[in-house]
Amino acid sequence: IEVQFDGSVLWNGTPAADSALRSYIAQAASNQPQPEVHIMVSRQARYEAASKVLLAVQRGGLDKIGFVTDARAGL
Repeated sequence: IEVQFDGSVLWNGTPAADSALRSYIAQAASNQPQPEVHIMVSRQARYEAASKVLLAVQRGGLDKIGFVTDARAGL
């Protein structure tokens, strides 16, 4: 999952509005074993956008969550 600078969200590179994101999350949560979800947040994105996505993933029942960072960007 990518959170863009403007708060928009991509799921595997596909734009995902709130309802689509919830659908993707529900589908992933029903898989056994559950996949690990990686969240990458743009450095320019607002905290609220990132926390909204994290909350949706947690509420959707996904337990394996990782954050992707760019070491070259100095976090």
